[in-house]
Amino acid sequence: MPTDFRRLQNLARALGLTYQQLLAQYHTVHGPGAPRSGALAWARLRAARSGTSAVPDTADAQQELDAGLAGSLTRARDWTPRSLRLDPEVLARLVARADTDHTEQRRIAPRHYIDAALRTGPRLSRERLACTREFLRARGGSLPRTMPITVLLGPDAHAVLTSLRSPRAAGRPDAHAITSALTDHFLNRLPPQPPAQAQVQADRR
Repeated sequence: MPTDFRRLQNLARALGLTYQQLLAQYHTVHGPGAPRSGALAWARLRAARSGTSAVPDTADAQQELDAGLAGSLTRARDWTPRSLRLDPEVLARLVARADTDHTEQRRIAPRHYIDAALRTGPRLSRERLACTREFLRARGGSLPRTMPITVLLGPDAHAVLTSLRSPRAAGRPDAHAITSALTDHFLNRLPPQPPAQAQVQADRR
């Protein structure tokens, strides 16, 4: 599995920088004392803003999805119901991706993508905030109110959702926006759908 160091190297290369130059720019923006652990999420956001097509961690995202699916089968009792909200566009995209992947993995379901998105998204609150604000900015600053859905999630994903619903400062995105942003971010990290699978989905419509 790729290390954070290797992912940062790949992102730096995609942005036309060396690893050292990327870290130097990160510390210029966030301060010399900023933890290096935050550099990866920052570099991913910068790559997305620049429009680069390089996505160095697609295989890693697929591995995380596969690990979650395996965990839901071998430790089914640990996966318990949770109510949450998703942006309608993200939910539609999620369901379409799960439906397509279902042709190869018969037990895959939307809940596995949400679980992986919560487990593997930015870990620090300020990184989640940056990811969510970028997501909201692309949608005019707000999301439509939606009905909650109930899905089975693993313990780690439950813990993330619990932390998102703690008291928040005024003006900070709510759990609905953050969950939607993390799910959208994870879907972006997955490998592209094979043309044959995409055609199967188109034929079903």
